[in-house]
Amino acid sequence: MGFAPLGLTNIVTSLLLTAVVASPASQARPAPAISLPRHEGKLLSLTLAVDRLIKCPVRDSAAQVALFGQRLDAALSHLLTLIDSENVLAQDLGSNKLQFAVLSDARTARDFARSTCGVCLNSFGIVSDSKGAGVLHATRNQRRDEQLWRASAHAIVHLALNRAIAPRAQQQLGYGWLTTGLAHHCEATTSTGILNTFVVREVVQQPLLAFSGDWRTAVGTLLQRQQLPRLADLLATESSAFDPAQHVLSLALVDWLDDHSAPLTHHDGNAAKRRLAQLVKAARDGEPASKALTRIVGQDIATIEQRLHEFVRKRAGKQRPRRPAPVVHHKTHPHAAVYVYTCEPIRPRHRKIVQKALAQRHAAHTSGWQRVEKKPLLAVGPVNRAAGFWHGNVLVKNIPRTWPMVAVFEYVGVGKPTAYLDCFRRVTGRAGDGGWMLDPGVGFVAHHNAQFVTDKDDRYHYLAVPDTPTGSHVSGSEFVHRGRVTWQGGRQACVGVLTVLAAPKTKTVATWHATHRQLVDWLVQDRSKKAGITEVGSITDLERDLAAWGTRRVFHFPKIPPGLTAGR
Repeated sequence: MGFAPLGLTNIVTSLLLTAVVASPASQARPAPAISLPRHEGKLLSLTLAVDRLIKCPVRDSAAQVALFGQRLDAALSHLLTLIDSENVLAQDLGSNKLQFAVLSDARTARDFARSTCGVCLNSFGIVSDSKGAGVLHATRNQRRDEQLWRASAHAIVHLALNRAIAPRAQQQLGYGWLTTGLAHHCEATTSTGILNTFVVREVVQQPLLAFSGDWRTAVGTLLQRQQLPRLADLLATESSAFDPAQHVLSLALVDWLDDHSAPLTHHDGNAAKRRLAQLVKAARDGEPASKALTRIVGQDIATIEQRLHEFVRKRAGKQRPRRPAPVVHHKTHPHAAVYVYTCEPIRPRHRKIVQKALAQRHAAHTSGWQRVEKKPLLAVGPVNRAAGFWHGNVLVKNIPRTWPMVAVFEYVGVGKPTAYLDCFRRVTGRAGDGGWMLDPGVGFVAHHNAQFVTDKDDRYHYLAVPDTPTGSHVSGSEFVHRGRVTWQGGRQACVGVLTVLAAPKTKTVATWHATHRQLVDWLVQDRSKKAGITEVGSITDLERDLAAWGTRRVFHFPKIPPGLTAGR
């Protein structure tokens, strides 16, 4: 999900791709890796094919992939010196290399994502949690050599850290700050030291306020302005929910832990583990991050924070006293995200609830499904032929085409949350940000109460709503699925996805495609050509509005009528 905001290319390497639906035959086709330039390093296998790479020291494609490979090898080697004192990760990567691709051709990038990561590449690039594989799609706006390789370095470090610390442990045990800070640290150390990129995995995040600048100076500025987040809050926040200042703070904390790793030898002369290596081992052993940090450093969080601030002030040098500035980054909240599935593949953690939602839709409402051997096929994805309206397993009538989809809203279940998943529709191609209607327009409350489904696991709670646009709605309407959640204590989140279906009547489903844009509960308040986004703020009316990611554009939605049942 998501989109690359126009004119914001210096903020994040958005690495966006529109999801294009392929035929079953093309989905089964392996990624065309053989014909593309490849680099085989000791720790990674890199495929790189980027058209017109700007300001690269070399022009030949074979030389470019060799250059990127050498750079990424250097980033991984630096990471190993920081965290791998027992050579555990080095042996793992040596026997099972990271698979990584940086590609500018949309179809090639899509095929790589399916074959190497098992996911549909339709947003900010894919860094797989389970397979040690990543695909970055270099859009037209992300083809400057320095910018693209920094993003690649950041992503490859995350891939390696997924091997060192299981992704679920990163989240459940609170090590997101460590993996994020290490990725930023390696990116800065192996490039110019200036950071302006970070890679989003699945959940859209805010643009960084300190992009295109020296983050190590930025953290000193934030501290001076009394805008640096509390260390305890950083340790308690999942990395997908970090605000811009927390990203900067994660880099500072890793810098401090690396700088304060002395003594490097014990009294008996044996080498001592670096503190970062000890933290990685603690994560593998299942120790919570806060407990591990205080044990390894030998001080409580308040003292660690005080020493970190002293380190930041010393490194930033003398600064003239300034009055505290108002905090400009918006308030943070627990994890919440909306996913809209318009085709396979479906993330493993969502597969159960997607199937449950399709079955519930089939039982509750007349549905548009593909007909296979005189029976309905309950599945997401476009259907141009053999489509029909069904009541149960009885075919009511044939229809020209349909596009079943499922929206999944996931959110943190701690804190007695109350969650809703709303659906809106309007005619495609409207220039303004209004004109949205409840979907369906008649019987909205009863319709949704009859079809939504819920589920949960040890990580999140889930709420799903299916939809089966048919006929002219397949290409003549656009849709928004909006998730709203309120936790105990009043904290709120509101996120959504705008989905536009393109289905030319004269084309087969292999050419149909869906475009997804992230809608968020914050908007850009100030930006300049030189500095990009410098201030973001909260949406004022969470009941009615959402903003397009990274813009000032605000979509206005109708009021939800009373009686809608919440998912818990």
